[in-house]
Amino acid sequence: MLEVHLDRGSRLDVLLEVAEGESVIDLGVDEDVVQDVAVFECEPFDFVDPGGFDVYHHARHRLRCLVGGSCRSLLTTACDEGQRHEQDHERLEHRSRVGDVPVTPPAPDELRSMIDARLDALLDQRMQRLPEAGGLISEIRRVLDAGGKRLRPAFCYWGYRATGAAHSEGIVAVASAFELLHTFAIVHDDIMDSAAERRGQPTTVAHLGPARALLAGDLALVLADAAFWEADLPLEHLAAGFAHFTSMREQVIAGQDMDVEAHRSEVDESRARAIAVLKSGSYSIEHPLLIGARLGGADESLLSGLARFGRPLGEAFQLRDDLLGLFGDPATTGKPADSDIREGKRNVLFAKALASSTGEDRDTLLRDWGGGSALADDRVEVLRSIVERSGARSATEELIDSLRNEAAAALQAAPIVAPARAELERLAHAAVTRTY
Repeated sequence: MLEVHLDRGSRLDVLLEVAEGESVIDLGVDEDVVQDVAVFECEPFDFVDPGGFDVYHHARHRLRCLVGGSCRSLLTTACDEGQRHEQDHERLEHRSRVGDVPVTPPAPDELRSMIDARLDALLDQRMQRLPEAGGLISEIRRVLDAGGKRLRPAFCYWGYRATGAAHSEGIVAVASAFELLHTFAIVHDDIMDSAAERRGQPTTVAHLGPARALLAGDLALVLADAAFWEADLPLEHLAAGFAHFTSMREQVIAGQDMDVEAHRSEVDESRARAIAVLKSGSYSIEHPLLIGARLGGADESLLSGLARFGRPLGEAFQLRDDLLGLFGDPATTGKPADSDIREGKRNVLFAKALASSTGEDRDTLLRDWGGGSALADDRVEVLRSIVERSGARSATEELIDSLRNEAAAALQAAPIVAPARAELERLAHAAVTRTY
């Protein structure tokens, strides 16, 4: 007999039914909320998508039902003399042995195309399901189509492959969630900064206004959850990965709040670095890597090795972002080179410059940094030159090199399969040498 378990508190919108031949087996679930653990038994059957549910195959050979998406696999479960036999027509084998990866690793452009196709499919599905949100969905698509490096999805994917796991549509789905999360983050960040341009295009707040931009960011965050949970991966790995995904987002919000609060006070380099790691560095590299690895069933040794690689690399990534924000070419970065000065970003560059400046230069930094739109262009150039001659720019470059070397040593020491190691080396180089 097959046991179907529904956890206490599961919300059900419709009767869960399964088809067996031409007949229908009613599992007897007709409550809005399951009041107790529900256990049902029936003859072996082919489980088909009941519509509106995510169904996952639990490691203990139970089916668990969660509202929020649609099942993409056909799961056949049978019992033979007390022994269960499972066959999943799409999930042939979740993990391969370390060093035995049967699928040729995708090229960077190929992986990006896979992620973008997954995002397009998700947005198309939501547009059909909820046309009333069409304007917001179209705006999310516009932001995604404007560009972006897709580094976060790539680090998630290769964190998964670092375990020895083979390519799967499931990890592409989770990787795409990171781009939706990033969309939420930049849309809300641009609202807070009243930013007009990103990726060479009008920001969402400039395009829709603050109220609708806030809603577009909120929807991107909700869709990130949907993309994560609709992935066809083992439930226990998804649950572990999502717990980490939630913790990561809490840290991003805490870091963003620290950044806002920092505008009202002097910030030393130590605090500026802590803000950089929380608000961007950790969610750009370290946590995508670790979540991908958890989805691949990584052991603690691998998780520890990836953390030692991702943590310094994530900070170096954000420091490069700070340098580009002040000294980058707007035609390449897609955003103004004066916005960090006008907004008064208390980043590592500012902290280093303030610590090294004296006299009039120090007074000018304290008075004019964060002067907003009232700050004349020539005053912006004065502030930029103070940062340059204080040695803050060169010192930040040296810090990036140090962090990059630390990350490279950690990557070499980590127990990672060869194809993933090579790709992570490439991604690490791209993260810290980028020009946009």
